Amino acid sequence: MVALDDLETADCLGVFGYGSDGELTLDELEVRFEAIASRDGLLDAWGLTPHVRNELEDVLAHVETEASGVPIEAA
Repeated sequence: MVALDDLETADCLGVFGYGSDGELTLDELEVRFEAIASRDGLLDAWGLTPHVRNELEDVLAHVETEASGVPIEAA
């Protein structure tokens, strides 16, 4: 999320499973999301729907990462 501050784009970015790798504490994540929201960067938030979960599972079949699979397993 730190790198996003340097981007100059009008695009929308979706994030799922943030913090699932355990590198940031919940407090650190909260501070970052508060900073994003204070700049009108937070559009919405919701849990994974079954449809999105299935799509992400298909994507993760081609990506080597354990942390990204944690939210899929939990959903």
